[in-house]
Amino acid sequence: MEQTEIKTIWNRSFVLILIVNILSTLGIFMMNSTITPYATILGAGASLAGIVSGLYYVFAMVFRPLSGIAANRVSRRNTYLLFAAVMFVTAVVMYATTSITVVTIFRLIQGIGYCFITTVTMALATELVPQDHLGEGIACFGLAQIISTSVGPAIGLFLSQVIGYRNIYLVAAGLFLLSVPLCARIQTTYVPAYTGGLFSGVSLKEIVAPESIRPACVGMFFGMLNSVLMSYIALYAASLDIGGASGYFLVNGAAMFVSRTITKSFADKKTLGFVAALSGFFLIAAMVILGLGHSTAALLLAGGVFGIGYGILLPVTQTNCVRRPPMERRGSGTSTYSLGIDLGFSIGTMIAGVIADSLGYSKMFLCFVIPGIIAVIIALCDDYILRHQDAEAS
Repeated sequence: MEQTEIKTIWNRSFVLILIVNILSTLGIFMMNSTITPYATILGAGASLAGIVSGLYYVFAMVFRPLSGIAANRVSRRNTYLLFAAVMFVTAVVMYATTSITVVTIFRLIQGIGYCFITTVTMALATELVPQDHLGEGIACFGLAQIISTSVGPAIGLFLSQVIGYRNIYLVAAGLFLLSVPLCARIQTTYVPAYTGGLFSGVSLKEIVAPESIRPACVGMFFGMLNSVLMSYIALYAASLDIGGASGYFLVNGAAMFVSRTITKSFADKKTLGFVAALSGFFLIAAMVILGLGHSTAALLLAGGVFGIGYGILLPVTQTNCVRRPPMERRGSGTSTYSLGIDLGFSIGTMIAGVIADSLGYSKMFLCFVIPGIIAVIIALCDDYILRHQDAEAS
């Protein structure tokens, strides 16, 4: 069933989903940015810490197709409420223990909650904006996410010095709890057309949206770069005995906010290839700066440069993944995008840990120039394929 027409982006329910997204993502990234150094404190080496961090994304990746099916077939609002409760419980358990084994197990469960929450919040947001301004709506949704993904790691690293890593999980639990009554107040008139069992008659298109594969691959390879920065920037700064790890995330977030605000119309007006080439220049440059620079200034500069590129990129890859499938498979398009990000993060963090142990952090950053180049090539190929299809259709 189609949703009732929505005439303005800034309606009450869309504002509520923005706040819910900020709270949940803030909690998620507070934990994501501190789990690697926390694992080392509990006795893990760089490789094992990378595995603990990476397996979180592996579990998210495995369950991601199920989250897309759920977003297509059942209430997206109720699905969020269920998995916000999952995240709350796991965060409380991780607060209550200092065992690396228990932390690892519940970190994997968090990966499942993360995949459902990120899928359904974006799919829900697409219901709550005018469809002729979908790209702008997703860009605004992403701006809210930028606030939490930049402030979250910075708060997490700051709190780790003030209250310790363990208490960060209690703070995150509080954020998930706070998001629940706000999400419950969201009003949505879109009703999934499917009335059968949740997983009965599942088609391949519901698991992975074929229309979204290429933009999801672009997000995957660029996501590998982001995963390395998210997981290892604090350890890199510590290895050089320099400050700026929390400052990196703040500068990164500010740059993303500014670049996304300026270029938010790109999602509706520019091709994926154009945007990937433009943003790729900044993202690759940031990895080179980190690989060759060994100072707080280089760290902060890299944060700003990477933020500019990622702020330009994200709305376009997200919009292409969500817009290409029809409304009844928007959940699949969203999960396909997120599946690419999960795959990039899981592969990126684990490979990075091995490289860091073997070659050191500087060479590790330089090695991740390669996935950035691959992402640009895929996006340019996508432009060529779409132009060819349009020429054939005309």
